[in-house]
Amino acid sequence: MSKSKRYPGPKPFSADQAHLFYGRKSEAHRLRRLIEDKQLTVLYGRSGYGKSSLLNAAVLPKMEEQGYHLINVRLGAWTPQSTNTPLRSTVQAIAENPTNLDKTILDDLVQWDNSLWYYTKTFSINTKRPKLLFVFDQFEELFTYPKKEIELYENSLAELLKTSLPQRYRDQLKQKKELEGHAQRDSVFQRLDIKIVIAIRSNRFHLLERLSPALPDILQNTLELDALEREGARSAIVGPAAEKEGDYDTPPFSYAPEIQEEILDFLTQEGKIEGILLQMLCSYFERLIIKDPQKKSIEISDLLVSTAKNDEFGNGMEEIVDIYYRDRIDDLPDEQEETVKRFIEDNLVQKVGNGGMRLSMHQAQIKERFGIEAETLNALVFNGLLRTEPFLRGGVTYELTHDRLITPVLKSKAVFDAGEADRLKEQLEEEERKRKIAEGLQYKAEAAMAEAEEERARAQVAEGEAKKAQKIADEARTKAEDQRQQALEAKNIAERNELKAKRLAWISAVLMVLAVATGVWAVTSLRTAQSERAEKNLILCKEYLVDARRLIIANYCDSAEDNLDKAKFLIEAYGTDGKEEVSRAYTRENKTLERLNAQVKNKKIQGTCN
Repeated sequence: MSKSKRYPGPKPFSADQAHLFYGRKSEAHRLRRLIEDKQLTVLYGRSGYGKSSLLNAAVLPKMEEQGYHLINVRLGAWTPQSTNTPLRSTVQAIAENPTNLDKTILDDLVQWDNSLWYYTKTFSINTKRPKLLFVFDQFEELFTYPKKEIELYENSLAELLKTSLPQRYRDQLKQKKELEGHAQRDSVFQRLDIKIVIAIRSNRFHLLERLSPALPDILQNTLELDALEREGARSAIVGPAAEKEGDYDTPPFSYAPEIQEEILDFLTQEGKIEGILLQMLCSYFERLIIKDPQKKSIEISDLLVSTAKNDEFGNGMEEIVDIYYRDRIDDLPDEQEETVKRFIEDNLVQKVGNGGMRLSMHQAQIKERFGIEAETLNALVFNGLLRTEPFLRGGVTYELTHDRLITPVLKSKAVFDAGEADRLKEQLEEEERKRKIAEGLQYKAEAAMAEAEEERARAQVAEGEAKKAQKIADEARTKAEDQRQQALEAKNIAERNELKAKRLAWISAVLMVLAVATGVWAVTSLRTAQSERAEKNLILCKEYLVDARRLIIANYCDSAEDNLDKAKFLIEAYGTDGKEEVSRAYTRENKTLERLNAQVKNKKIQGTCN
């Protein structure tokens, strides 16, 4: 049997980890009282504050002890391609075991009833469980569905809460006398004890008002979950480490008082502490104990040893967060790592002054631009690097889970950008080297052509001299027989000169052909290198313009101008070097550049730049 961790990390606590859940005792007590007093309870708070953990580990197990059967419902975010409905998701949660929805007397009374009351009552009759607690986690997903689906679902919830037995069933019970002796007749009249708990993010809490026509009490019984207080966070740090009950990867250990204070100081923002960042740090310290089982306590020196390049404690914990970011990227398959890093570092953070801010991106844009599938994104959510936010027009957006992750992401991006600059410099140097080689080859070709031309001229002179010698020989033969021998000798000399001239002419012709071929190859190589360079830099130019457009929308004018200047440099440097279609593409990008420059100027004139 495998051992377990003392800190669940970014995942919510489960019911099995209730003995490890510290720091929320008062909130758990208040929430249980609210659920016990009313049918409908709303728990709201910011993402990462621990709503799911509070329910799973501290509240729901107590409700089960009181006899309530839990039905955990996740509605899921709607997308245009989705065939799911809120009711279908709820029915699937009710029918974990298909036999729970076997046919009952209800089917003899009303045929084709597709209401939430019908499915819940069917479940209760088959399982003999009248006390049911519906738990809706991330209820904000409901509001991504079309308005008609939302209205149908709120009416179904209202009927389930308010109606003991719908009138349609009462009417049929009166009419169908043959069912008076049915074994399940009495169970039809048994009142269900239904409770509903809704967990929703605080920035979506206002959307619940839309359900008030059907559920007028929906905002009457609420609890806001705030971030941890300092002492609650201290309990969440030291409590699990000291726990003795259970089979864990480590023996019990402790935290020295000094490092407790350093951790709490680092975690505290505006007097509050988010549980997800606490879990990041504590999971790291737990791994130190796993590596050294003889170690009994986390000391301040552990922070210095683990991050020896830092001199300050705060920087040491920043390094732990850096490690967390790198480890989560390393958890991905090798072929996905670089793509995911570019998606996160280029789209989910924006450098602002000495710091940065988080941005979000819709799942459809992520799929279109980076080809990252939902499975990979869900893995990043599961390991605590990203979190989702339902998009009210369908689907979800993704963002970093915490502002503390901005710094490691910006650091990683800076390292990549520096490497990219070096790679671009090397590329330009390589292109310059190829250009010089091509120019040298062209020079040699031109020199060879000139030399061949000189050889041809010398061959023509030699050919003319041979013809003159032949003429003298012919005249000598006609003058006198006694000069025959001399004439024959002159003829032989002329023939040898002619042969030499022909050889020189042939050699010069061969050299000329070679020179022409070398020149053609050199010119072709130069043009090919220029065309390839233009095509590669067209992609980079487009990326600069896309980034500039996004920055203009966000009113970051200076950063936008920086990207526009880079794009302008590439257009001027390579806009006429490529093929005809590449040159036309550069022309289009230049028009985009002019339009974006005009937008930046307008924003500066209007004073809307950040």
